[in-house]
This record gives sequence, C-alpha cells and structure tokens, in this order.
Amino acid sequence: MRLTRIEIQSLPGIATGFTVDGFAEGVTLVTGPNASGKSSLLRALRYLLGGPQPGDPPALVLAAGFVDEAGRRWDVHRAGRELGWRCNGQPVEPPPLPEPDALHAYLMRIEDLVVAQSGHDRTLSERLRLELHGGYDLDPLRRPPFHFGERKGATERNALNTARQQRRTIEREYETLLREEQELPELDARIEQSRLAPERLRRVEQALERLDLAEQLDALELKLGHFAPGMQDLRGDEQQRLDENEQRALEYRKRRTDELAALRRVEGELAATGIGQQRPSDELLEQQARQLAVLEQHIEARDRARDQQQAARQQLHQAAAGLGASTDAAGLPRLSPDAVADAEALARELQRAQDRRDRLRAVIDTAAAAPDPARIRELQRGLDALAGWLAEPDTHSAPVGTAAMMSALGGAAALAVWAVPIHAPHWPPLPEWLLPSGGLLALLASVWLALGRRPGPRRRHRSAYLECALPPPAEWSRSEVAALKHELQDQLDRLEAQRRSAEHAAQLATELEAAQGELDALEQHRLGLAARIGFDPRLSAAGFDRFVRLTEQYQHAELEFTEAGRSIERLSAEIERLQREIGATLQRWTQTDPAPESIESLNASLSELRRRCITADQARQRIEDLRERIELSSAELEQLTEQRQRLMRQAGIEPEDPAELARRIDRLDDWRQLQAARERLLIDLERLDRALQDQAEFKQAVARRDRSGLQQLQSQTRTQADEHQQLLDRRARLRARLDAAGTDRRLARALAEEADARDRLDDLQRQALAAECSGLLLEEIERDFRQHHEPALLRAARTRFAAFTHHAWDLSLGNGPADRQDFRAIETASGVEHALTELSTATRMQLLLALRTSWAEHQEQGRSALPFMLDEALTTSDPERFASVAASLQQLADECGRQIIYLAAGAHEAWLWQQATGQAPHQIDLAALRCGFERAEFTAMPAPTAPALPAPDGLEAHEYARLIDVPRLDPRMDAGRQHPYWVLDDRLELLHRLVSVWRIQRIGALRRLLEGPRAAIALPDSDERNRVLARIELLQCWIEVWRIGRGRPLDRAALQQADGITDKMLEPVSKAAEACDSDAARLVEALRQGLVPGFRKNKLEEFEHWLTDQGYVDPRAALDPAARRERVLERCPQMLDIGAAQALIDLIEHAVTAAEESGPDPA
Repeated sequence: MRLTRIEIQSLPGIATGFTVDGFAEGVTLVTGPNASGKSSLLRALRYLLGGPQPGDPPALVLAAGFVDEAGRRWDVHRAGRELGWRCNGQPVEPPPLPEPDALHAYLMRIEDLVVAQSGHDRTLSERLRLELHGGYDLDPLRRPPFHFGERKGATERNALNTARQQRRTIEREYETLLREEQELPELDARIEQSRLAPERLRRVEQALERLDLAEQLDALELKLGHFAPGMQDLRGDEQQRLDENEQRALEYRKRRTDELAALRRVEGELAATGIGQQRPSDELLEQQARQLAVLEQHIEARDRARDQQQAARQQLHQAAAGLGASTDAAGLPRLSPDAVADAEALARELQRAQDRRDRLRAVIDTAAAAPDPARIRELQRGLDALAGWLAEPDTHSAPVGTAAMMSALGGAAALAVWAVPIHAPHWPPLPEWLLPSGGLLALLASVWLALGRRPGPRRRHRSAYLECALPPPAEWSRSEVAALKHELQDQLDRLEAQRRSAEHAAQLATELEAAQGELDALEQHRLGLAARIGFDPRLSAAGFDRFVRLTEQYQHAELEFTEAGRSIERLSAEIERLQREIGATLQRWTQTDPAPESIESLNASLSELRRRCITADQARQRIEDLRERIELSSAELEQLTEQRQRLMRQAGIEPEDPAELARRIDRLDDWRQLQAARERLLIDLERLDRALQDQAEFKQAVARRDRSGLQQLQSQTRTQADEHQQLLDRRARLRARLDAAGTDRRLARALAEEADARDRLDDLQRQALAAECSGLLLEEIERDFRQHHEPALLRAARTRFAAFTHHAWDLSLGNGPADRQDFRAIETASGVEHALTELSTATRMQLLLALRTSWAEHQEQGRSALPFMLDEALTTSDPERFASVAASLQQLADECGRQIIYLAAGAHEAWLWQQATGQAPHQIDLAALRCGFERAEFTAMPAPTAPALPAPDGLEAHEYARLIDVPRLDPRMDAGRQHPYWVLDDRLELLHRLVSVWRIQRIGALRRLLEGPRAAIALPDSDERNRVLARIELLQCWIEVWRIGRGRPLDRAALQQADGITDKMLEPVSKAAEACDSDAARLVEALRQGLVPGFRKNKLEEFEHWLTDQGYVDPRAALDPAARRERVLERCPQMLDIGAAQALIDLIEHAVTAAEESGPDPA
C-alpha cells in the first residue's frame, strides 16, 4: 500500500493540526528543522496502523490515505480509541496489515538505530535463534548442570599448587641435606688434608698432566708420520671385497665359457635341420596345407560322384522294373517337365477333393441334434442372477473390464478347441492344453470379477435365481455360488456348442454337394490328360500318380548317371594337377621325394617340413638367448673390473699394485691404535685446556714447558693448611642437622595434603570434561543446522548489510548463552565477530537498518506492504556510507516498488541523495507547509568524496600496485586481511572495478561478495568467479604453510583468552607482545628474561603450553621456498591450473622476500 496523505488534527505535541499529502510512489524526502513535526508523522502512522494500544494518548484525531496495488483508495480515521477503515468510501474491515509489534521495522527513528539493541531486536533475535535451532530452545543445555564455569576449580587448583610448592620446598631441603650427608667422607678427607690448598694443588697437577700429555702427543705424531698417506681412507675390508670381486669374476668367466659351448652346440642342431636362414614362410606352409585339404576334398568328392553314379545306375534298373519287365525303356513315354507338372498338380487336386468330400461326410454323420432353446434361456437367466449376486460390493476391488476380457478370452480358447475339429477339419489340430487353460482363464476372471465388487444387497438377485427351474446352491456363500455358476456356465457352453454344431451340419450338406461336383470335373480332366501324354486312362488317381512318378524317376536317374560321369572326369583332372603342384613345392624342402599320387605321403612330407621349421626356429631363438647371456656376462665382467679399479683408487693405490694394498691393510690396526690414542690424548688435552682456561699462570708455564717451576709450585701448595678449623666447624653443624632431620614428619604431611588437593581437582576435571563434551556436541549440532537451515530473513539481512558496507562486514546471530540476545557483526577481512556495542555508530545503524527492512519484507507474506519511513536515520553517516545506504534504499524503491519516506533535517540531504543515486527525490518542505515559509535554496557544495581510483591504462602490475599504494603482503595476517591485488595481479581491470565500484579493500570482502547473492552482478562469469575464489584459497594455503615453524601472530584478543594470563597481567603482557612484534616465541623468551615483573614461573609454563596448543608457537622447523611451493601445490584447488598456481606462488614469494629485505612496512 502506498501512502498518499497524513492528517493530524490532535496529537500530543502538535498545537495546530496540519495535513501532508503528495507523497511520491518511490522516494520522498520530508525536510524540516527540529520541532517542525517530522517525528509526529511517524507517531501518527504508528497510532493509525498499530491500532489502539494500552498507554496511547486519549486525545487523538488522526487520518491517513493509502492506495493499494489494485488502485483502490483506503482511508483510516482514528478518534481517541475508535478506529475505522473505508475502501473507496465504503466502511470495511481493516486490510491485512503487519502485526503491531512489527511496525518498528517500517517506522524507524534515529534513536532506534543508534541503540545497540532494542527490545524489538531481542525479540527478532530470539525468534531467529529458535528457528535456527529447529524449534528447540537449547539455552537450558548451556546452564548447570550442563554448563561448567570457567573459573570453577580455581580454588582447588590454587590449593594444589600451594601443597605442591610446600612439598617441593621440603624435598629440596632434604635433598640438600642428603647431598651434604654424602659429602661427609670427602669432608673428613679434606679435614685430614686441610694443611694443603686443594684447589691450587689441583690446578698445578692439571698443568703437569697437560705437560705430560703434550709430550705424549708429540711422540704419537712422530710415529704416525711413518705411515703412508691415505690410511684414513681404508675401511679394513678392502682385501675381502677384492677377493669377493675376483670370485664373482671367475664365476662369470666360467658361465660365459659354458654359454659359448652351448651356442656352438645349438648352431650344429640348426645346421642339422637342413633349413638355413631362407626357410619356407608360414604363409607357404599354410598354403600347402590348404591345397592338401582341397586335394582331400576333391578325392572325397570324386568318391562321392562314383557312389552317386552307382546309385543312379541302380535307380535306372528299379524304375525300369517298376514300369514293367516287358516294357522297353526306349518305348516309355518321354514326359516333359510341363507334362509332369500338370500331372502332379492334377493328382494333388484329385486327392484334395476326395479328402474334402470324405471329411464333410464324416462331420455330417457325427453332428448332434439341436438342443431346446428354452433350456438355454433358462440357464442364461440363472447365470445372470448368480453373476449379479456375486458382483455386489465386496472388500476387494478389481477392474471389471479386465476380468470380463479374461473370461471372454478363456471361453473363446475353449470354444476354439471344440469347434475347430468340426468346422475346419483341414486345419492342423490345436494344442490339447488350450481347452483346460482357456477354462482356467475364464474361471480366474470370474473369481476376480466377483472379488472386485464391493459388498451390497443381494436379495433381488437371489430371488431372480430361485424363480428359474435350476438347482439352488448348497449355501448362499461366495464360494458355493461361484462353484454353481461355473457348473451352469459349463452346461450353457455345451448347449451352445451343440446348437452351433447342428447349425453347422446343415451348412456342410450344401458344401458336400459342391465338393462332389468338383470331384467329377477333375475326373473328366484326368481322362483328357491321360489321352494326351499316353498313360492308361483306366488308372485310378493313385495309379496315375505312380505311373507319372516312375517315369520321372527313370528320367531323373538317367540324368544323374550322366552328370556323375562328367564330375568324375573333372575331379580326376583337378586331383592330378594338385598332386603335381604340391609334390613340386615339397620337393624343394624335403630330403626325400614324396610320392605325388599318395595323399598320405604328401601329408607326411608337409608335417616333417613343419617339424624341422619349428626345430630351426627354436634353435635360432636359443642362439639369440645365448648371445644375449654372453653379452650380459661380458658386461658383468667389465663392471667387476671397474669396481676393482674404483676400490683401489679409493684406497689411494694404483690398480696395478695390489701388494701395496695388502701391506697397508696389514699395518691398518697399528695405525688405528695410534690414531685412537691420539684422539684420546686430544680429548684429555681439550678437557685440561677447559679446566685451565681462566688460569693464565698455569697456561703460561705449560706453554714454556716449565716442568721444574710447576713441580716447585706443587710442593709449595701442599704446605698450606689454613682451612682446618673451618672444615671442623662445618662437619659439626652438618651432623647436628642430620640428627634432627625426619623427626617432625613434615614431608609425610605435605605429601598427604598434596594428594587430597589433587583428588579434589581431579573430580572437578572429570566434571569439566563431561560438560565440555556436552557443549562441543551441542555446538556441532547447532553449527550443522545453521549451515543447512539458514532462515530466509537472516539471509536477506546478511545480503543487504554486506551491500551497505561494500562487503566489509557480515551479519550473524550469537551462538552462546552470554550473547543469546545479541546480533553479531563479522569483519570479513579477519573473520572476527564483534558485538553491536563494539561497532561504530554508522556501521551499527547500517546493520540495524538492513535487519529491519529485511524483517519488514519477511512480515509481509500474505499481508499488505507498507512504506518505509526513516527519521534522520542517515544523518550521522559519512558521505560514502550515506551514498551506499541511499543507493540501496533507492534500489529497493526502484526494483521492488517500495515507497520510501525519509524525514531529513536539512535540504542538503536531498542533494546528497541525488549525488548518491543519480535521481532527485521528491521533496516536501514541512516548514513551508505548516508555517508558510519559503524554502531557502540550498547551495550545493563539493561533497567530501574519496579521490578517484586511477585506471590501469596499460601499466604493468607492479607499477599499478605502486600507483594505488597496495599494502605489502604480510603473511602473519590471514588472507582475508590482504589487498585484492595479491590474487588479481593479472586482472587489473577487474581489480580496478572491484575497488572503485564495489569498494572492495580486503580479500575477505571480496570472498564475501563472490560467495553472496550479488556475485553474478559483480563478476558474471561463474568460471572466473570460481578461479578467483581458488586463488584466494591458494593464498590462504600459502600463508598457513609459511607459518609452519613461525606460529600465528599474537594480539590482545588472543591474550584475553590465554591460559596463565590474569587480568592484572593482561595489560603489561599485551605491551610486551607489541614490543616483540606479536611474535609469541619472542614474547615467551622475554617473559623468561623478566621483561614483565611479577610474572610467575608456573604461569609462564601454563601460558607457553597454551601458545603451543593454539598454534601461536610452532616447534616445527620453518620451510624453505622450495618446500613451501611443493606443500602448497599438493593442496592446489582443482579450478586452478598448475601454471596459474605457480605464477601466483612466484608473486607471493617475491613480495614476501622483498618485504623481508627492505625491513618493516613504514605504514
């Protein structure tokens, strides 16, 4: 519905009534200073559309006019608590309007959009959360006993730490006392030697020992100098390896000799076959085999021709004997083929006519008398009555038409079996199973028809049946009635068949007369044919047929005898030719001449030739194998020779001097012993040098080799005895402490207290683990349901909020008990959620505006759409965000036909609206309307717009990045925080459009845009969108791989969640983290060095464990660029080809390397 007029006659705060009309269909800006009545328009609509509510002012006189989509005019008037509606001037019921509690989504005041979350927003969030949870309230599952507080167990943990610290203190005291007790023997010895200076004496002795070892080392070096150089290269097993090499060489030489002998033997076998390299081809052998097969076929064909000739001779004699012994064959009638065909046709016609006449006579003689028609009608009436009784409604239903058809087919099949032998005796007999099958089919159809009817009254059909002179059923049940019906149907079928048989017999009498006439005519034709071709006309039809056949048989046998003779002559000539050709071919390759007239000899020769060819082929193959093996043996011998030479060279000896190797190996043990002694001396010298490192006096004496001076100093230090009394006092005190230790049972009490504290903490830990498992399961279920069942309202609000903020922000609903009534804003660059109280005023207004307009559209399902009225909702927005929201509202008005009424404080907002949308909104000056003041003209001032982003214009990628001031790629931050240039360096035009038109400044916003509903507008090519998303995924993958061994950057938000960081320590530790450049490993080392005073050691260990568990400290080694590339390519998305992935990795590696070399980013 579109608002056309608002009339305010009486409203608190309005002294003089006024009327505002002329609202545009799209966007209308109502401007006016404060107290001009703008907010009163919003209040008036709320009172009119929301109806009387408790707390409404009593003195209300308001009216408004609307026009709906059909052009009907609606008027609403309210006086006090009386509310009335009219449509086109007629009183009517109110139109279907949104619920009163949803009007805040249409009538928005600036204070509603500034408050972090009003009661209406909490109601909406509660409704959406319930829908996201599938209609279930999951909040009770987050309260005790399912919820376990974060601070619970702190008292027990502190008690355990205190008990553990007390126990450790007592143990350290006991350990110290135990060590002192173990030192008592040494103390006693020192007391005995207390007149000497032990420490100085020890240094002197070490210096003397150092001098002795140096002299020994000189002697060893002299002995080692007598050995040949390169002894260190010997392993000691060289002689054994040489012997093994020689043994293998002997084996290969023997193997090669055996293979050469075998080669000569096989070559002899090849020569014995008599077939050299020019052996007969397989095609030739196959051809000869085929010719032999043809020869055998011709011989068999000639034998069959001879048999046929003999058989024809016998048939000639038999035919002549059949025609009469006295009959001269030359005098027999010479029947032409036409005469024989005419005679055979006549004989068949005569026989057919006689058979038809005899068949008709037999059918007429066996035909029954016609039945009584009255009996047939009586049976038909009874069957109809029984069928009607059975057809009454029953519990089953069946297709009656189908059952009737099946019954007809069954009856027809049975009738055909009965009628065909009678009416068509010349037809082949039908199968015997057809009659029972047809009857069974008819029976099944009848039963189906009976079961398919629903039960109903059957008395009328029963009475109709009883009126017939037919036997009743044993009982009136379905089975008995069906059986009786079947029996009566059989009787009726028999009577019908008898009737049809009688009728058919009458017809057959006429056919019999016609058949007899046809037979007489054929007899006359036979007499004429006998006279024409010369046989006895008195012969019967059978005799005439026999005479014709015998004559034809004689002539046919004579022809076959002649043809067989010709075949024998032709086959004999062909057999002789083939024998000559095959014999000539085989004679070239056989050692004996085969007998050409013997097929067995030819076959044997061909088989022998084939065998020798196979033997020759096998010999050639063995020769090739032996030659290959000989080559392999020779190669192995060469390799062994090379190994022997290489072993000698490694030992530093010429290959031709094995004796020198033997001599060196014999002296190797002596060299090793000397070398081991030298190593031990060097170790001892290093130990003494470390001991004398700070003793310049002794080091100089050793360097001078002043043995006498050191010996004199040794003698002097032994005479010193100034510690005797001190050592005695120390021993007395130690024994007194040992006597008092253990009598107070302090350690036992401390262990018991620690065990009790640990048990109490373990109980709480088990409870916490159970609660945590329950919470994780609940979160997983809720997350899965959110992913697949996002409400349409929330989806629309997310899309609109993303468009308002250029996809820099996303909207979600809180997922925990602490933020149960809270909508959350997600920063797409970092993925961090923010409460509404943490957002700037403009961003919070955009979120609530997107949410409420989406809620309003959701409420209008089946209801009338109302205009949106916003009271100074964009006044506090910066020009860029004002332009974004104004463009979205203008798009809502243009595309969805929504009426937007914006209550603005100044005329400049109309100019800002026009600058943002390109359309001048309809404007109503409320001050001029009420007070008659003329609106002052607004002088347009240049809007504080951001500088235009320059186009690439053929620049190289790095030049354009420098021109638009692209930030450095910082792998410590996620991909969402990076600039889009790092995935679009080869698509600069697209980058320019995304940054300048869509205001995309971070990859997180780009990903939100390409995955959202406006992706097809921003980038129409779906494949291109998928490739850009694949590049983003590859960049994030590279960052994760780069962080291996480096960890994640540590910020204040992470420190707030860290273990071991108390509220008191949060601020100084945060500053220390900033000083360490957010490097967690450096921060731990700084805390260990005391950078933050008062940070306890046990808390540091707890904090360090948490950092490692959460990935802020990574103990793994960092990967080099090659390893990073390999790891990233293994996870390369399928939409990205390897070339593009390689290019993107090159860009990233180059950018990071350049950033590391140039130092930190000045920004």
